[in-house]
Amino acid sequence: MPNFQFDPIEIDEAQARTAIAGSETAVVTELQQRSYHKFEDSTYPLPNDSTEVKRLGKSRSLVEFAILVSTYALEEYQHRLWQLCLKAHSHLARITAPKHALDIGCGPGMWVLDFAHQYPDCQVTGMDLSNVWPSEIPANADFRTGDFMAEWKYPQRFDFIHSRAVGTGIKSWPQLLERCFENLKPAGWVEFHEFYFPARVDDDSMKECPAFEKWTQTWTNGMNKIGRNIKGVLDVPNALRDRGFVNVHHESTKWPIGPWAIGDRQKQLGEMMEGNLCNALDAATTRLFVQVLGWRENDVQHHLREVEADIRSRKAHAYIPM
Repeated sequence: MPNFQFDPIEIDEAQARTAIAGSETAVVTELQQRSYHKFEDSTYPLPNDSTEVKRLGKSRSLVEFAILVSTYALEEYQHRLWQLCLKAHSHLARITAPKHALDIGCGPGMWVLDFAHQYPDCQVTGMDLSNVWPSEIPANADFRTGDFMAEWKYPQRFDFIHSRAVGTGIKSWPQLLERCFENLKPAGWVEFHEFYFPARVDDDSMKECPAFEKWTQTWTNGMNKIGRNIKGVLDVPNALRDRGFVNVHHESTKWPIGPWAIGDRQKQLGEMMEGNLCNALDAATTRLFVQVLGWRENDVQHHLREVEADIRSRKAHAYIPM
């Protein structure tokens, strides 16, 4: 596979705002000049504004590695992390010739476009709370606004249901698995890719970064307080079996934060994780800490500056369990 050189892209802020405001999930909550989803309060705690779209669609020049994408795809920063981890594969499930696929919590839609390119005879649907998708898409891709924890109303069942990094929006994994079971064709596959917190180290290096250690634990506690068990994904393999799924496979890995790990690919992954986490700090923290944990906004911003300094110092051999 060829090695592509990607040039930086710009996301039109006016277009992003129009897409958000024109969706069924027009924002109603603002904090620190950030906007959030209209759906039930805290359904998904991160913003859906143009700043967040830009974070997800970060500059393409940050990394060079092989990736096949649709002509009209948004180059999503986080998509690169998954592609690097999965060695450019879009899935692990043993699927062949799927006709209908669904990506729940699809975000800007990069996986949908990638999968649609890979399987041109498959109709690929992306579902998310807000419409922040590209305006030009291939004929075999479509997007719909919706809450994946609510009832799904699709005219057909799916051969493959996929999701990644949607744990912050899940109150009940068994409920989500029920939705998947009801909407899968016989012999269909479902695949989840998730992280869980708090961040970890396998030595005592976290003591060198006390602000980061405090943040990762406080964030986890805050998510638990709004009913999001970030470690809940660890129970999913058994929950799948209990619901009647077969051929259940579970794989785990570690995503380093910073280029401290051994090996070129791990170092590259670590550098990307460092940048992604620092860029996500404000989006993932401010609303949760202020509205749920009762922090003052000024205190949150001061804490986040300390957290980013700790992360950028690269003194902790920290990683996110995946």
